[in-house]
Amino acid sequence: MTAPGERLVAVPDGLDGERLDAALARMFGLSRSRAAELIGDGMVLLGGRTASKSHRVLAGDPPQVTLPPPAEAPRPVKVEGLVVLYEDDDIVVIDKPLDRPRGFSRARRWQRDLQRIAGQHAVRLRGGPAA
Repeated sequence: MTAPGERLVAVPDGLDGERLDAALARMFGLSRSRAAELIGDGMVLLGGRTASKSHRVLAGDPPQVTLPPPAEAPRPVKVEGLVVLYEDDDIVVIDKPLDRPRGFSRARRWQRDLQRIAGQHAVRLRGGPAA
């Protein structure tokens, strides 16, 4: 019997011989560094024992993985100075101030502002976290 948040999944044949962190990343859709954190925190057991991230897995071995509950999504925050020109179920059009950059890669703050707007209007920005 498994506890809440605990998963017991057999390693598929295609991952036979892979490192534990790489196998977990592919099996659970995690980043490899997140998988390594879980292993380092003792949340992954092989045969009832803790393992290292470099441990090689065998096909059919069932690692016992305890996944923490997902983090709560941040609350939407009103962004002063931005005007919504149009919105529907698929799109939100804003009046971007001239002093704001055009590209996401050039301004993390502007990206955060847009994500807050998306949260207020229940939409997802392409390339950004779900709001």
